Amino acid sequence: MRRALAVVVSLLVIAGLLVGADRGAVWLVERQQAEQIAADFRVTPPPRVSFAGVPFLTQLAAGRFERVDVSAAEFTVPDGERTLTLRRVELALTDVRGIEAPVV
Repeated sequence: MRRALAVVVSLLVIAGLLVGADRGAVWLVERQQAEQIAADFRVTPPPRVSFAGVPFLTQLAAGRFERVDVSAAEFTVPDGERTLTLRRVELALTDVRGIEAPVV
C-alpha cells in the first residue's frame, strides 16, 4: 500500500512538473512574440499574444500551432511614404507555422 502511494505521488509530481514546464514555455514564447511584433510594427504597448492548444511544447517542437490570437490597441504599418494606423486590432490565426521561438 505504501509503495503504491509513493508511485502515485511521484506520478502526480512529475505530471505537475510537465504541466508547469508547458505553461512556462507558453508564457516565454507569448512574451517573445509580443516583443517581436511590437518592434516590427511599432506597437506601444506590445500586443497581447496567446497560443491555444495543449500541450504547447509538442506544438513548438512540430513548428505548427493550432491557434494564435493577437490583439493590440493600435498597429502602425509603414507603407512606403505613408503610414497606416489600425486601432483595436484582433487577429485569430489558425494552423500557424514558421514562428521562431527561443529554445526552451
